[in-house]
Amino acid sequence: MVNLMLNTVMWKLGGAAKMGGAAKLGFLGKLGLIGIFGIIAVIVVVLIILALVVFFLFKFKNKSRRVH
Repeated sequence: MVNLMLNTVMWKLGGAAKMGGAAKLGFLGKLGLIGIFGIIAVIVVVLIILALVVFFLFKFKNKSRRVH
């Protein structure tokens, strides 16, 4: 399955290189990588924020229970 995906990607990259030239392919490759890493970074940041919010909510609830 992974081999098939890799072969497809390599075939598409090869086609793009033949059609658009190496410079354009390099630019698109960088843009694609930045996009992927940007999406991953956003997901990680959101998960960290959610984790902190949940953590503080539980802490606050525990404190309020102890007070009452």
